[in-house]
Amino acid sequence: MALPAKEQISKEVVDQERTSSKKKQIQENKDHDQETKRSTEINQISGEAAKEEEEPLVKRRRTNHKRKINDKNTSSSKESSSDPISLMLPEMTKKKIDEIGGRNIIKILEKKVYQSDLCKTNDRLSISEKMILLKAEDFLKPEELNLLMTKDPKTNKLNGIPVLVLDPNLKEFNLVLKRWQMTTSFTYNLTSRWYDVVKCNNFQVGDVLQLWSFRGLDDQLGFALVRV
Repeated sequence: MALPAKEQISKEVVDQERTSSKKKQIQENKDHDQETKRSTEINQISGEAAKEEEEPLVKRRRTNHKRKINDKNTSSSKESSSDPISLMLPEMTKKKIDEIGGRNIIKILEKKVYQSDLCKTNDRLSISEKMILLKAEDFLKPEELNLLMTKDPKTNKLNGIPVLVLDPNLKEFNLVLKRWQMTTSFTYNLTSRWYDVVKCNNFQVGDVLQLWSFRGLDDQLGFALVRV
């Protein structure tokens, strides 16, 4: 049944408005999507630009930070080199060496204690050539070095040098320093009663010891042990 002309016109107007509204909504959605996409792209570009500007700044900050650290390390090195003994050797050990007339204090090495250093049958503290921080001539006299390289003609055993050793508790021990020739190198050893030092100090595997040399009365060679 056909609608009256007036109603037919009203229905067409409503349909047109609905169609127009839908088209408008679709266009608005497209515009919104495009705007969102554009904003995203702008943010990315801005971020990259900011990153490019930031990177040199970060690099400058890192460079300045490194310079500060280097300056600090340099300053610390200068302070340490100005009086290395007072900064590294315990004051009580230094005082004890002074009391027995010691002088010419030199740091020889710092080493970990191994099982072989604690063995009663070995009875020696091994001082590898590679561990020594300086040349043997810096703490040994030429005649002492020559003596260590020779053997006693009567016993055919390596000669040794009597030395005074201060343990970490500043107790005095009379030991002997010897030099053993190995296959491709050599090693110094503190022997003869070294195990007494081990027992008195309860040294354990993994302990870290510093060995310092000095010259005592009558120019006798001495060593001081410091537990780190």
